[in-house]
Amino acid sequence: MGEMREVAEEERIAKWRAERQAVAERERQERIRQRQEEARAAELRRQKEAARLLPDPREIEEERARLLRRARLRRGRTLVAFAVFVVLPTLLITLYMARIATPLFEARSVTAISSAAPQEQAGNSGIFTGGLAAGPSLEKTFMAHEYLQSRALLTKLEDDTGFVTRLSGPQMDPLRRARSYPVLGLDRLDMMARFLRAAVDIQSGLLTVNVSDVSPEQARITSDQVLVLLGQHINALSQELFARRVAQSETAAADARRELLQAQRALTQLQIDSGEADPRTRVDAIYASVGQLRTEVEETRSKIATLEVANRSQNYAVGRLRELESRLTQRITDLRRQLFESANDTSPLNALLLEHELATLRVEIAQETLSGAIAALSQARKEAELGRSQFQIVVPPRTAAVATDPNLLRIALLCFVTLATAFGVAKLLRAGRVD
Repeated sequence: MGEMREVAEEERIAKWRAERQAVAERERQERIRQRQEEARAAELRRQKEAARLLPDPREIEEERARLLRRARLRRGRTLVAFAVFVVLPTLLITLYMARIATPLFEARSVTAISSAAPQEQAGNSGIFTGGLAAGPSLEKTFMAHEYLQSRALLTKLEDDTGFVTRLSGPQMDPLRRARSYPVLGLDRLDMMARFLRAAVDIQSGLLTVNVSDVSPEQARITSDQVLVLLGQHINALSQELFARRVAQSETAAADARRELLQAQRALTQLQIDSGEADPRTRVDAIYASVGQLRTEVEETRSKIATLEVANRSQNYAVGRLRELESRLTQRITDLRRQLFESANDTSPLNALLLEHELATLRVEIAQETLSGAIAALSQARKEAELGRSQFQIVVPPRTAAVATDPNLLRIALLCFVTLATAFGVAKLLRAGRVD
């Protein structure tokens, strides 16, 4: 019985386990089904949300087609604008330069300004100026360059060759004609710089002159006249500079000569008034006499002292010696009075000697000044001869048979690059403003 109960208990437990497993499996399947339903519901919600947010593929295709049409339209407008604002002006300017612009012929010449004086090399030249042309010549070259850019040269050139009238009149095309612009304060002379150009080579000191004119013959004639005017101006400047220096030296020499004559005249007048050609000789003689008399006085006094010591003070010889001492002393006094006291309304001899020495010193100083002035005058004349500028034409003006201006290729490239750059900048600014 016991075994039967155990078997029944085991069967009951097994059945209960089978039921629990069946329940658990049903619950698991139910949970799986619920998850799948939730997943399908979530997917459905996402699809609904995506359908609500995302456009329809047909709308996308329509928008894409619309954007492509706008891009093509924008590209077309850009190409049209590029053609209108870049290509067309370039073609018009090139066509104008090729068909209407007046051809200009250029005469090129090379000149140099030198002097006969040897030029010092710039031993203490700076880092950026080492090996350049000598200072004086380069300075004169730059002076010539400034004169070439001046209104004075253009005025003379106009008077001689009609250069300004020719390039500002009907012989020139309207676009490049030299005009006056009162609003800007410019007249036609200010616009002539492009027809008369100059450049300085700071290493060799050469000056290159380029003259443009309407024909090869006229360009050569104008260039020759420019060189003539330039040479005259440089020579005039050089002569003016050295003439001023020589004139100053001559004035200094004349002043020194006049001072010497005045000093000599004053010395001569002093000699005439005093009656002494050289007071020093007389003064030296007086001082020599005074010295000799003082020696005799000392000797006389010594003899008197000797006789007095021998108790012979009442001797006849002592009296004679005392009289001699008195006469010698008086003579010394008289001689000294001649040195320090005036006689017959004349200056004392010492004062006369001082005046004579001062007058003689003035004459010597004037002679030295005159010698220095004459040496400076000689040096100035020598420098004027050696340092005078010499205008030299290294390469005479020559013109080519072909016009050098306008250069169609250069003008076309310059216009195209300039207009294309401006067009690109404007395009970028407009795109930035739209964005």
